[in-house]
Amino acid sequence: MHSADRQPGHSKHTILLMEADPSLRRMIALGLRHRGLHVIEAVFPDDFTAVSQRSPDLILLDIDGE
Repeated sequence: MHSADRQPGHSKHTILLMEADPSLRRMIALGLRHRGLHVIEAVFPDDFTAVSQRSPDLILLDIDGE
C-alpha cells in the first residue's frame, strides 16, 4: 500500500500479528513496535475483525498450528 492510499493521520505501517503463544507474540510485537510499526495482535482471525478498523499492510501468521 502506498502512503497516498492510507487513511489521513495514519503514517505507520500496520502489521497483523497472529500467534497463539502469548510470550512469542509479545516478543515479536515489541520488536516490531520498536521499529516504528503499528501492530495488531490476534490469536484467531476473528480477533482481528473485532478490534481493527484498519487494513493491515502485512499479515504475519502462526503456521505451526500450536
